Amino acid sequence: MLLVGGGWKAVLLLASAMAGFVAGLLVFIQGFLLTRHALTDASACSDFGDAVEDGCWMPKKFNKTVLLLIDGLRYDFAAYDDSVGAVSTPPFLNKMPIFREILEGINSKKKNKGKPSSWRGGGFLAKFIADAPTTTMQRLKGLITGGLPTFIDLAQNFDSASIDEDNLVQQLELQGRRITVLGDDTWQSLFPTRFARNFLFPSFNVRDLDSVDSGILQHLDAQLADPQCDVIIAHFLGVDHAGHRYGPDHPSMAKKLQQMNDVVRRVSEAISDDTLLLVFGDHGMTSTGDHGGDSANEVTSAIFVYSPGLVQSSSALARASAGSIGVSSNITDNGSVLRDAASSSPWVPPVVVQQVSLVPTVSLLLGTPIPYSSVGSVVHQIFGPLADQVTALSLNVQQVHRYLAHYNREFSSNRFPVKMWERLLKVKQEIEDLESFDLVNSDHLEKYKASLEPSEAHQNQTKIRLFLLVCCGSFSNSFVVHEDAVITYALVSLLVISTLRILLVHKTKKFEGGKVVNLNSISTLLATVVLGVFLVSSAALRWSSSYRRCREEQLDCAPSTAYLPLSSVHSSLQNKRFFSGVFVLIVAVCVPRQWLSYCGNLNGMRAAIFVYRNTSMICGVLVAAYWALEAVPKPSALILYYTNFPPRIVYILALLTLSVVFIKPLHIFQLEKNKRQHYYQSNSNALIPELFNDLKAEFAKTKSSDGESETPVVYGLATALSAPVVVMVAMAVTVVLLLLGDGMGPPLLLLLLTVVGFCFLHAATCWQNPILDSVMRLRWAGPVTWCVLSLHGFYCLGHQTTFPTLPWSAAFVGHVEDGTGGMLVPALLVLVHTYSSHVLLALLLPLLPLAPLSLGAVLPRLRKKRSSDELQRGECVLVDRPEVYVASVTAFAVSYVALHAAKVLFTCVSCLFLRRHLMMWKIFAPHLMFESLGLLVTVASVIVGLCLAFRTLAALELWAIRISFLSKKPL
Repeated sequence: MLLVGGGWKAVLLLASAMAGFVAGLLVFIQGFLLTRHALTDASACSDFGDAVEDGCWMPKKFNKTVLLLIDGLRYDFAAYDDSVGAVSTPPFLNKMPIFREILEGINSKKKNKGKPSSWRGGGFLAKFIADAPTTTMQRLKGLITGGLPTFIDLAQNFDSASIDEDNLVQQLELQGRRITVLGDDTWQSLFPTRFARNFLFPSFNVRDLDSVDSGILQHLDAQLADPQCDVIIAHFLGVDHAGHRYGPDHPSMAKKLQQMNDVVRRVSEAISDDTLLLVFGDHGMTSTGDHGGDSANEVTSAIFVYSPGLVQSSSALARASAGSIGVSSNITDNGSVLRDAASSSPWVPPVVVQQVSLVPTVSLLLGTPIPYSSVGSVVHQIFGPLADQVTALSLNVQQVHRYLAHYNREFSSNRFPVKMWERLLKVKQEIEDLESFDLVNSDHLEKYKASLEPSEAHQNQTKIRLFLLVCCGSFSNSFVVHEDAVITYALVSLLVISTLRILLVHKTKKFEGGKVVNLNSISTLLATVVLGVFLVSSAALRWSSSYRRCREEQLDCAPSTAYLPLSSVHSSLQNKRFFSGVFVLIVAVCVPRQWLSYCGNLNGMRAAIFVYRNTSMICGVLVAAYWALEAVPKPSALILYYTNFPPRIVYILALLTLSVVFIKPLHIFQLEKNKRQHYYQSNSNALIPELFNDLKAEFAKTKSSDGESETPVVYGLATALSAPVVVMVAMAVTVVLLLLGDGMGPPLLLLLLTVVGFCFLHAATCWQNPILDSVMRLRWAGPVTWCVLSLHGFYCLGHQTTFPTLPWSAAFVGHVEDGTGGMLVPALLVLVHTYSSHVLLALLLPLLPLAPLSLGAVLPRLRKKRSSDELQRGECVLVDRPEVYVASVTAFAVSYVALHAAKVLFTCVSCLFLRRHLMMWKIFAPHLMFESLGLLVTVASVIVGLCLAFRTLAALELWAIRISFLSKKPL
């Protein structure tokens, strides 16, 4: 029998609730979050008049184009800062001086040959602003289609189908341009059949900084010299991978930027006058090397436009005037000035370029139609004469108006507001009226671009009251920003309330003559222990809070660096942090083993016992080995290869252990009579629950063939129901430690210490009435505190409800994309890392109602053990009354899930009421997405914990029947 009677109903209840939550959230998110429908229409040469000579909508200005996409190229990586000294220069600053050299006309070979010769042509360096989410897949789609991504698109970062809507690559191919792509193999999944030639390499392993870049350099020179190659796309990954692995402030970042500097120099020297070079990044990165959100450092990348023939082609641009391009260590504006060759007035290039502007600009420069769904505006300054600039803008406006009008008709549910549409028509009319359009001084283009921005319109009673107060914080952006501190305060308050209830209200009771009689107040020993547990738990809470990550809006926050890779830590601190992590690992592995051994649950050779005894130690050693390999500053290819094996073995052993525990969950050992005198127990202090006092009468009726009593000695029976849960969570903790890294081991240990402390406080509260029904009944202090603990764990383990803090590095722990695997495992690893506290607390939930029984059997002195109460038998008392256990665990599970659901409900309502708030898409919408996904993870984990709990109870009942503990079959 898989589940005990009634257990399947509880699991079905939660599964149904999960389905309802998913349906409700999908309905709300579908209507609340911005959604974008793809149109399959494609632009053609005849859309706006007849095709022109040597082009489509307008004559092409270049015959060949080279796109160098340097993944993660933040603006300050490319700009030069003269104010920073050589000694104090960060590793990411002033490592790409080629851009300044070209724009200033400096001879790049002067130091080597001493023969100065100015660079020809013109160009500019500008900020290249991305739209969130700043994940690579979504940025590539935006760069090629000219469209705007949405929050929903973030889920496709690990896997995405080919692009079906009109795009730049498709238009180039339709116009007969031969395209060669090199580098990141993501391009193959986006455009499976569009390239004439491709030299693509696996890109998923962020620990590999050089393979993709080296592969590009092997073929780049030949493609540049090939006259049959019209468009070259080279996607370099080394800078982005260096950021993910080490962060920008690391020598490896300096090395990769210097390599990219040499690449840009080589390409700039090799191109001819009819070739346009664009060097740009798809996104930036945070100070830790992450990206995905909308902070300034993430959305601000760099773009460099250059051509030796730009002056001859446009007859309007000349070499930049001398002067440095200054930039501070933060992102600032570029001060280069190009001069109009036809007049003495300066021509100022764009300082900021939106990434959606790349598609229409490149399309018209190459003489191809602008893709149908593009919403970008052309960078008109590089089109040369004023007439060409006006033509480009006019075609751009007609194309965008056609797309928006079609979209407005096609999707009535997503119609533009009337006032917005009227503004768009007004801008279109003004631009078409060329006589009243002052190109140089007008702000029409800025108005037009602003009009395309997404509209915000699219966009126990004390404990429960305290929890509702936390939920109400979702209506305030300040509370959401500082929710980590609010949660810590609420959790300390809940511990204070629970402790005071035990110390001041606690009365020990007993049941006599059909009445509950009050006895003495709490004992001095228990009061002392309770106070000590409270102090330790509170200290652990405060200590663990110091490991939190900081949001961009938390200006006074002191961030922890524990979440950074060990290789990014200063060499003087590496040993200290590594051995601190190893100590935490030893504690995480040994403490559950010692507890189970003390309770007698590791005696014997049952399958689950044998597997856990061996796999727990092996997994601990493998995790430490993985941390050591990750700390190697410059790992060789061989080390990188073998680094993947320890995590994979840990995953396999953890799954094996959990499977065996679910199939054979019992961790007890029955010693037969004829073997008792020969059995040696390794732990002389172990708890051996021999049930002589309570069960001897039952066994007296059962006689063996020789007439002697057969009272068995059973090890681990007092904790038989909680032992499988402890084993499951112990293995889960090992996997979580593997994903979190050595630096985040201490906060995880402190979180678990707080969990154990509250379990004891809950048990002490229940001991006041030693009647089983009273002990097992639902007390709201338990689920409320448990829920707030899971939220506290989310923050103290290095997470925030912002996309920049997503732990993308977890996707690469033991997994390297080799072309045969999918993206499900990496996505699952990121999910487990992000919601590790939700998973652990949900799996630990069955221990909360069992804590008074297990701790009562192990610590009888603290609960004033008396022969008349039901707690002295420990958890085995539930074998006689399984319905009590099923009802109790189900009540705790439903209430726990309901509390999480209530928080999500408040978050949804807050987003509904604050949908026009200025910070909606910056704060409230990401908060909603993180909370919703956390609810789904919680429900799924609770169901897993319930299944194991009921499976264990069923197995224990069957075992009891076989040895005649019960004369009836289980329900």
